[in-house]
Parts: sequence; structure tokens; C-alpha cells
Amino acid sequence: MYKEIYNSYLSIDLGQFRRNIHSLLDSLPEGTALIPMLKCNAYGMGLERISSVINEFPEIKILAVAQVLEGIELRRFGAKQEILVAGAAATNSQIDVALENALTLSAYRTGFIPRIIGFARFLDISAKLHIKINTGLNRLGVCPGDELDELIREIKDAGSSVQICGVYSHFSEMECSGKDEKIESQYKTFLKAIDQLEKNGIDPGIRHICASASFELHPEMALDAVRLGRRMYYDNPAVPIGGVEELCSWRAPITNLRAFKAGDCIGYGNGVTLEKDSLIALVGVGYGDGLMRELAAAKAPVLIGGQRARLVFSCMDQSFIDVTGIDCAIGDEATFLGSDKRGNVITGQDIASIINDEACSITASLGHRVIRIYE
Repeated sequence: MYKEIYNSYLSIDLGQFRRNIHSLLDSLPEGTALIPMLKCNAYGMGLERISSVINEFPEIKILAVAQVLEGIELRRFGAKQEILVAGAAATNSQIDVALENALTLSAYRTGFIPRIIGFARFLDISAKLHIKINTGLNRLGVCPGDELDELIREIKDAGSSVQICGVYSHFSEMECSGKDEKIESQYKTFLKAIDQLEKNGIDPGIRHICASASFELHPEMALDAVRLGRRMYYDNPAVPIGGVEELCSWRAPITNLRAFKAGDCIGYGNGVTLEKDSLIALVGVGYGDGLMRELAAAKAPVLIGGQRARLVFSCMDQSFIDVTGIDCAIGDEATFLGSDKRGNVITGQDIASIINDEACSITASLGHRVIRIYE
């Protein structure tokens, strides 16, 4: 399909992505591996093309996703690496298809390992597992102590039907700056779980707890591997440390221009009452494409005509932008994040900070109606 028939497009610089990966690999402590986290369509960047670039790096041995379906897609796109499903395989169908496609599952609760033994024996395989430890996020994972003891008994009872390839956890703070005491406590809990496994004769395999933010601010906790998602595309929004550059721009053409008087209303339910005479541009993009209504409520900037206009209202399929005083015409491009064709930039981090979020949350929200174009 051609970008001309789509209402908007996300331009992605694969050359910059390669440079980011090189930089990340160079930044890892000796003995620490990179596990790219490719969930949610590679954070909106496009799983197929992003994974094809990652396949160029033979030192990357493990990929991670959140759902079984994402792992199946990676296999369909030709991924040969180990693929960790860092989420729950909850149904028999998910377990069955995951094992058939040589995905590594998370042993995230007691009772899960006995459940998969029958599938492994039927397929005549040893199911690969990473043990998930709950260190405080209280989402998935077993707690050190009695619960982990029960999981250890299940592992031993399973015999050759399962193979423990790793053990991991996740810090509960999305951004770790100023949370050192809590982070340190969770890290010690994780090490305690590893010690418990080893004392019971279980080789923990690859040990990993750091995601992007925790690795940026606590590289000493990297252990055997780090799971990096956001950091492949964006620096730390709270404490930038360099080494990676943004690589995408989201653009759409203006579809209509209309002059309004002060007091006129626009949007469903007369959503916005204009305080002054205004020139309003319309674009064929809305919250159904991923242009969050929170951004419109915050009057987020949009690049048009080399200047910063203001988003004022977002419907599902169309949005209103105040272009008063800006020289623009129907067909000119609006840039929601990234760079325009004149070299002006609104970074994804700048946009996300307006609504106290991360840029990857915006790109991950972009739906299939936003075509991905690779430069």
C-alpha cells in the first residue's frame, strides 16, 4: 500500500535505529546481554522491520515480547533467536502454540509448570522457561520463600519436561530517579530469590531485572542481561543520559481550513468555545489513530508552516488545530511529533511530557491506520 492513500504516516529512520543499537551494545557492562523488548508492535515502530534490523546483530540472542501472539509474529517474520514471552500464557491454546513455535514461557505462578508438562511430553520437547520473581510490582511472579519453594518442587517434579533458562523480575517504579531505597530493596529481594534457587540445586540461567529506566540509572544492577524497550527509541525523559536519538516523525496533511469568530464552538457537544477570531485547520487523524484526547485538552503543539500551532480538539477520525497567524494551505503537512520537512522539531519526549507520559506510550498507541514508512 502507498502512503498517499493513508491519512497519516509515521516516518521511521532505520539508520538511526541501527546507530542506537550499536550505542546500546557498546554501553553494556562486560558480560551483560541486550534483550530487546518488542512488545506492542515494537512500541509502535513496526515489529517486522524493527526485528529485521535486530536480526543484523548476531550478539543479540534473546528477544522479549509481552504476549504469545507477538512471539508467533516474530517467528513468522523469521526470528531465530530465543523469544521470551514476559507475560502470562493463560489458556491451553496459548501454551500449545507457544511450545509448538519454540517460545520461552514465564513460570509466573505456582501450578503453571504442572499444567504445561502434558503439552511438553506430547510434543516430545523440554519446555523452556524463565522464572518470574515478584519483587514488589505485584503483577506476575512468585515471591521468595514458601511460594518459590513450591515452584522449585514443581520444577524438580517436572524433570526433563522443562528447562530453566533464566530468572527475572521488574522494578515497580517506571522511572527510578529518587527511588533508590525502594529500588535497592527490590534488587535485594531478587538476589535472595536467586540464592534460594541455587541452594536448592536450580541453575537460574540468565538473570535479568533491569528495563530501560532502571538500567539507565542503575547500570550496576544489569546482571546477565537487560530488557530494553523504550531506550531503543528514546532517552530517559526525566534524566537524559545520551547515547540514543529519536527516530520517528508523525505527519498528516491539512484537509480543510475554516475561519471562525470569537464565541463560535467546534467539536462534538460544542467541545471548545473559541475565545477569539481564529483560523482552524482540520486533519483526518483523531484518537482512533492514536492522537490522544489528552493532548488536545492540553493544547499540545503541532508543527505547521514551520511554526508551532495548537491542537484544540480531537474526534475519533479528525482533529482541529488552531493555525491563526500561520501561513498554511490545504495539503500542507501537520507534524504531531518529530521533525517537519523544514528541519523544525517537536520531540516525542516534549509531547509526552505535556501529559506526564513517555513518548513510547504515544507511538505504541498509533493504530494500523497510521502507515509506517521506513527511511
